[in-house]
Amino acid sequence: MKKDLAKWAPDYLKTLYALDMDRLAKSKLSQKEKAIFLKRTEALYRLGTLQDMKEVWSKLLVKELKQKKHRVDKGLLATNLPNDNEHLLIEGIHELIWLGSYGIEGLAPADKKKELSEISKKIKELKGMIKKSGQANYETSVIFENYLHKKNFDYRIQKGEVLSPPSFHAIKYIEGDLGADLSNIYLGEEIPWQKRTQSQRLGWWAKEAIELNLLDLLDYYIERMSGYSKIYKDNYSQFQPKLIRGLIDLMKRLYGSPLEDYVGRIASAILNKEISKDYVRGYRKK
Repeated sequence: MKKDLAKWAPDYLKTLYALDMDRLAKSKLSQKEKAIFLKRTEALYRLGTLQDMKEVWSKLLVKELKQKKHRVDKGLLATNLPNDNEHLLIEGIHELIWLGSYGIEGLAPADKKKELSEISKKIKELKGMIKKSGQANYETSVIFENYLHKKNFDYRIQKGEVLSPPSFHAIKYIEGDLGADLSNIYLGEEIPWQKRTQSQRLGWWAKEAIELNLLDLLDYYIERMSGYSKIYKDNYSQFQPKLIRGLIDLMKRLYGSPLEDYVGRIASAILNKEISKDYVRGYRKK
């Protein structure tokens, strides 16, 4: 249930808080997603109710700006915002909370690695089974072309064409041979990519799509899972340092100074724990 922010809370913070609470109430989220969403809205609530934040807002929102433009990409969080302290500062803080990992309770790196390794193991087992089956192994080289044929058929039916689907053994919905069609298109492969026409670029994508092999994709998928394991380890439980570094960067962009005291007080409200300016100062060198 939404609780009101303090009267002294900035109007834009109240607006964002109300919008986020409305999204929480109306969105179809899993229990896990709701828990994450709620933790993030609770962080906004503390920013607008903790007594220490009253002084933070009163000082920062009248402080002279060094940067007077909005850096957040349009379409991410808000668009066409006024270029004043309140919107620039609060939008920046809101972005750090919502685009970071705050509220996400992930597996320990070792457990995540085990989880992803198990997925890779099962994929390798699946590949072995596919290779042992003549029909399954054959299908790996034509599955994407057949799938595109089916997508084309479904699309054309949706657009009003009257078509009779071929039998399973002749699963070619697009008239003619895709490979032959592409062979008649000049792809300009000797031309640098940036100088190719749109048709030449699309021809390359189409050619690559119909030549995809399922087993090759599964190998690449295993490779990606290995990469995710390393990325996860590097980013596990890193919200606090990322938040503090992000707040320091925000203060330097807006005001030309890291303002460690204010960073510590804002981080304390978000994280619901004491973050001193001396602790923040340690991140300036990291």
